Amino acid sequence: MTQDTLPEYKKIKNYIVEQIHTGVWLMDQLIPSEHELAQLFNVSRMTVNRAVTELTAEGVLTRRRGAGTYVAQKKFSNVFVTLRNIRADIEATGRFYSAILVRKGRIEHKKLPEEAIHVFFECQNLFCIEMLHMADGIPVQYERRFVDLNLIPSFEVQDFLTISPSQYLIKNSPLENGHYKINAYRCPRDIALQLKMNESDPALVLTRYTYSNEMPLTYVEMWHNGDKFCFDGDLN
Repeated sequence: MTQDTLPEYKKIKNYIVEQIHTGVWLMDQLIPSEHELAQLFNVSRMTVNRAVTELTAEGVLTRRRGAGTYVAQKKFSNVFVTLRNIRADIEATGRFYSAILVRKGRIEHKKLPEEAIHVFFECQNLFCIEMLHMADGIPVQYERRFVDLNLIPSFEVQDFLTISPSQYLIKNSPLENGHYKINAYRCPRDIALQLKMNESDPALVLTRYTYSNEMPLTYVEMWHNGDKFCFDGDLN
């Protein structure tokens, strides 16, 4: 695919990375606003937002509340890791998988976590589901997921005790691409109680969002007890 045939958001991503690699924009430097980039490329702010959101997830940019978007780092790497579904991961070890539905319901855009606010648009019809995944009755993962019902209306009425949200989305939506990152965070009290860990203990958190039909379909946070869980996968 040539530069001329690339989707507009990818052209914007390439432009931003080129500005950084050539030293035009330096580490910790404020980049042009989404409005300015939209004018430069003659595209909608929605298109620019997607490019900036993806580069933020990839660690190239960083957003600061009320201060704009900045260059996060100088070096970039491409590491491809195959991550398994939590149910398959548990059953692969010979343990029994079970889950508890903690809560579900529609949610306003303004009440999303800060990172999710930058992924979704206000026009999207958002649904939140929170589940606790267990192995032999022991809590392993706390999942907090947000989904656009405009793209998959049936998600709201699905029984997720018989199929996991991830499995359902894979089977019922044309997933195009997505991004993820893994961080260590201090566990919030409500999630720490579910995972039966101390509030001050470190948690491993996988954050991921996925696109379908050129729109963000789902954003998910998967919290794990850092003492009892590790991520593994294949490097290619």
